[in-house]
Amino acid sequence: MRLAQCAGLLHDIKRKHKDHAKEGAVFSGKVLAQYSFSDKDISDICMAIENHEAFGKIKLCKTPAGELLSACLYDADKFRWGTENFTHTVWAMVSYANIPINKFMDFYPKGISFLQKIKETFRTPTGRKYGPQFIDLGLCIGEDIYQFIKTEFAEYL
Repeated sequence: MRLAQCAGLLHDIKRKHKDHAKEGAVFSGKVLAQYSFSDKDISDICMAIENHEAFGKIKLCKTPAGELLSACLYDADKFRWGTENFTHTVWAMVSYANIPINKFMDFYPKGISFLQKIKETFRTPTGRKYGPQFIDLGLCIGEDIYQFIKTEFAEYL
């Protein structure tokens, strides 16, 4: 649990960087080395962080526990693209980046297309069983919101 908590807390520490998963893994290794983690545990956490991006090459972890940690971190990160994406995540990102509604709507279809692809990438048995359904629920909410914005805010688009 401790390793999963560390991986979850640190996985997006370099989110604004181009290769944030790899840079986050390197940075996390330096942070974790200051605490009472074994080299094996640090390696497992860092590899999980490096492997958490979709559609990239997955590097093998050195231990079975590391493989499980890596797959679980990946799936947990992708589950947020379900319902929460359209109730919280997207709006926090839009607000933070101060994106005008017309630009947001221009990118919306591309984002939906990305989510369609994500639903087939879950790595654990639980993720593969429930992840696609969860993403589909988010996509239904997303489509309703998209239609609402197009209707109610047409003058701004």
